[in-house]
Amino acid sequence: MKAPRRTVYMLLVALICVNILVRIPRTEHETGVDSFFVHTLATAISEQGRIPWVLNPLGYFGWYPLSYPSGGPMLISGLAQMGDVPEEASILFLSFLYGALGALGAFVMARAFRRDDAFALVVAVLYSLAPRYMSFTLWSASSRNLFMALVPFFVFMLVRTYRRPTGPNFLVLISVLVLTIATHRLTILLAVVVIAFVVAYVFILINRVIRIRFPRILLSQRVRRWTPRLALMGIIAIVAMMFTNQGILDEYSEGEICAGASLIDQACNLGVSITRSVGLALPFALLGVMELVRQRHKGFMEAFLVFSLLALVPTLFLRQYTGFYILPFLAIFGGFGVAAIVRLFAKRPHARSAIVVASVLAISGSSFAILEFEVGRNTSMSNATYSTALYLNDLPQGNFVANDGLLGIRVASVSARNGLPVGGAGTTHQSPELLIMGAFNVSAVFSREQRIPLTSLTIEDDSPFILVGIDALTAWTADIMKKTADMVSGGLVRQYGMSYYLENDLYRDAYIAFDDVYDGKLDPTLVVFPGSVYDTRYRLYDGPGADLYLVWRPPTP
Repeated sequence: MKAPRRTVYMLLVALICVNILVRIPRTEHETGVDSFFVHTLATAISEQGRIPWVLNPLGYFGWYPLSYPSGGPMLISGLAQMGDVPEEASILFLSFLYGALGALGAFVMARAFRRDDAFALVVAVLYSLAPRYMSFTLWSASSRNLFMALVPFFVFMLVRTYRRPTGPNFLVLISVLVLTIATHRLTILLAVVVIAFVVAYVFILINRVIRIRFPRILLSQRVRRWTPRLALMGIIAIVAMMFTNQGILDEYSEGEICAGASLIDQACNLGVSITRSVGLALPFALLGVMELVRQRHKGFMEAFLVFSLLALVPTLFLRQYTGFYILPFLAIFGGFGVAAIVRLFAKRPHARSAIVVASVLAISGSSFAILEFEVGRNTSMSNATYSTALYLNDLPQGNFVANDGLLGIRVASVSARNGLPVGGAGTTHQSPELLIMGAFNVSAVFSREQRIPLTSLTIEDDSPFILVGIDALTAWTADIMKKTADMVSGGLVRQYGMSYYLENDLYRDAYIAFDDVYDGKLDPTLVVFPGSVYDTRYRLYDGPGADLYLVWRPPTP
């Protein structure tokens, strides 16, 4: 459907305004869990004027031990320094920007596949208002939001470079790819899309050769009538075999609605999980597959879309991440699904327009409803925690040990102090925070580095290296929390630069790791550090949700 250019521009501007309005803050401070980990990295860049975890070029992309993809933290820190604002304000501004980029990126991506203004606008709505995209760009510093904003531009440039293989197009494509790699490790899954791109190209070449060699057979009315049906049945058969032989559904035995190992329960959880991420793009996409197969004069673009969808099916076992990289293709297929419904009313212009409007309203309404559900489950930093972080920031130099990883990373993101445990709510063994706080230097990392054999690398590995002999989790759980304050090794205190103890009042006399709460009241021999702090140390700050104690002498400047 071709619309006047001014109308298209105004509708696109209206969609951008809706995306900005949706992202107006509804909490006191930023939201999420891993958001505060990325916030802490950005704060470290601003404070130290460098990227402490980049020990070699691989470290910038998170492919080296104790490193993390640096694109997100660099962008947050750079914007904060340029605007002379806190990193939290920079994160809020970027959430608005990502909302606009999601709509624009999806629009140009859709136009690369079909020069239809209504189709492109529907895809932009499906993508930018998808529940997963909105929830992760809602005042959150998670690197997944920038990754999701960049993927449509990558797909657009991939198609554009195929159509016009010029030097500038190749340069832009490589630049977008490098930026995406520096944003999140999920970029490795884009290799599946590139493989599908190559397979589609080969498929089209073979199809052309066969049609030249056997024109009477392939161009006959009977073959042309049955080809779409056979293609659809082939797609269904391939997807069914992938689900059956690769154990994908085993990851969906537990869910919010269904629970069990039966095929019905697993299929239910799969549908609910994807719908929570993409909204109504899923049912429209199923209809869009049939519409795409039905079309005549199909070419490379249609083959690329189908092969991409088939190539992404085996990755559905990555249940926590599927909504981030499969959304662009489901949005495009969803656009074809809406186009299929509109085609049924081709002879009724008013009904056709009403169908488009109703589809957009249904997509937006369902996405907002799912978003409200996700927001209700999400967490954010309270004013009380923020005040604790500001107070710690004004205290003499020194890091801290916390009894709650999530509280610790939230305080660290604002106070520019680090401590144990590292990794935030995940309380990992190793993290870039160890380099930020100076617990280990470059030579210590290089001496412990071991390369993983190429044959042993899996998609679960963060880098082709492992680091032996560094275990911050054990240092926290065994060497500190299970000892009295006086029994903690002085070498350990100096190594991590610890001075303070940060306690979440909800877990007084206990500590939480990997969602497991270890309670000293149930086993007095388990947790002794908090008790000794109460008896022998001075409480500096008694907040409504957390307390600060001075445990060890602050390090000399």
